[in-house]
Amino acid sequence: MIKRATLKDLETILKFQLLLEKYESKFNASIKINSKTKERFRKNTKKAIKNKNVAYFLVYSNKKPVGLAEVYIKNKTGILSSAYVLKNYRGKGIGKALFNARKTWLKKK
Repeated sequence: MIKRATLKDLETILKFQLLLEKYESKFNASIKINSKTKERFRKNTKKAIKNKNVAYFLVYSNKKPVGLAEVYIKNKTGILSSAYVLKNYRGKGIGKALFNARKTWLKKK
């Protein structure tokens, strides 16, 4: 099941954002994760969720969140931003489903 995230999903979104940041830090030494990272993400994500030009999508398997994707519109251009699927759920079409959810959202804008 895929759903558009709301403020009620903030902690789940943050969990995935931190997982993605940790993954990306393996390839980019300039990414530093510290005690302020989560609070920075929290502040920015709260603001983004309230923005009509931003959407987060969560995908669930057996009521467990297993993936997240973000999309936003900037200067009339749709940007497929970050996406992350838990390792054990990769290769099962979840990324494609998240892509399609974002594409559908953009088409409605």
